[in-house]
Amino acid sequence: MGDPSADALIADLFDAHGHEGVGQLMSDLLDSEWVGDGEVGGKAEAFLTAERQSGFSDATHLRASLAAGQAVFAEHGPEIILILGCYSLPAAYAAANGVKVLRQTDYLTNQPNRRLIETAQIIVDVMHPGGLEAGGIGQRSAEKTRIMHAAIRHLILHRPDQPWDTDKLGVPINQEDLAATLMTFAFIAIDGLDKMHITTTPAERDSYLAAWREVGRIMGVAPELLPATFAHAEQLTRAIQADQVLSGVPPTDPAWNDGKLMTVPLLGVLDSKMLPGVPSALMRLFLPVDVANGLGVPRRPIADRLIHGIVRAFGWLDRTLLERFSRRSRVLRHVSLDLLQMMLDWERGGNRQPFRIPDSLDWYDEAGSKPTLGQRVLTRSATLSARS
Repeated sequence: MGDPSADALIADLFDAHGHEGVGQLMSDLLDSEWVGDGEVGGKAEAFLTAERQSGFSDATHLRASLAAGQAVFAEHGPEIILILGCYSLPAAYAAANGVKVLRQTDYLTNQPNRRLIETAQIIVDVMHPGGLEAGGIGQRSAEKTRIMHAAIRHLILHRPDQPWDTDKLGVPINQEDLAATLMTFAFIAIDGLDKMHITTTPAERDSYLAAWREVGRIMGVAPELLPATFAHAEQLTRAIQADQVLSGVPPTDPAWNDGKLMTVPLLGVLDSKMLPGVPSALMRLFLPVDVANGLGVPRRPIADRLIHGIVRAFGWLDRTLLERFSRRSRVLRHVSLDLLQMMLDWERGGNRQPFRIPDSLDWYDEAGSKPTLGQRVLTRSATLSARS
């Protein structure tokens, strides 16, 4: 199953405006900060307005829950962005069915830096304080992603040059795929911190998951696939992995080809901005051995073991000792900031502002060695509020 209400919107747009109208909507989604103007954009905005009105009614409880989850991101955001590149995305590429959708959206394959940065921007948008409140930039980012998913779903199912095997693969970007993606940002992010020996409390885990549940709701994930506890999130993640990840399949098997074609360029981007060899070692720290092999992650046994030991030691040191002095003292924080600096330096194209991090996330003021970090202030919320 896809996303019935969003799919109905896209079907209506195709019927009324054809490929040209929906193509314009896609261009607006990719290259601007808005769903678009005109009749097509107006219909999309009307759909989003109706969906917002059907949301949770207990605003006070929701706001407190979101604030607690977003506080976890405020504490560990740079490390979570590092985990995104070295764990969350490769884990998604290991899903044999879901990765076929990514392969059909060529710009993601041909521009791996864009895939990384756009995803990181959505995470920052939804996880900074206030991002998911009415009119917040995170709400808008999640809504845009939902409409884009529905448009891509329709285009893939109606693509004559590359017929989609629905009998074998199911509906593209289906509910399992949506839940899997949500878990790469929720469960796998916390699991990555664990593997780096950066511990979180049970309350922090559940509150972080609660914030992502709201993101999932906005993005059209079925309520029954929104796990209530972190333990349920792990069960859901493992079930999807058992269904889709090619565990035990030799790395030479062609079934891994799509995942390799996504992972290898990603590694190239990460190696160009971090110490070469560290990204692949981190992927091997996070991923099961057979998955890392299948995705074509280079294996350097001695260097990998050394880096794993250093990362775990510094993770423990950062969490148990150095944070008592200042987050500026954390060793892994500086590795993470190198990746964030690359994102800040990259121009996103179109009419959008560059990658930005709001002042409410104060990771950067404490990073004296990174004077350019934090200079780009979040101004898009005011722009969106003015337009709406």
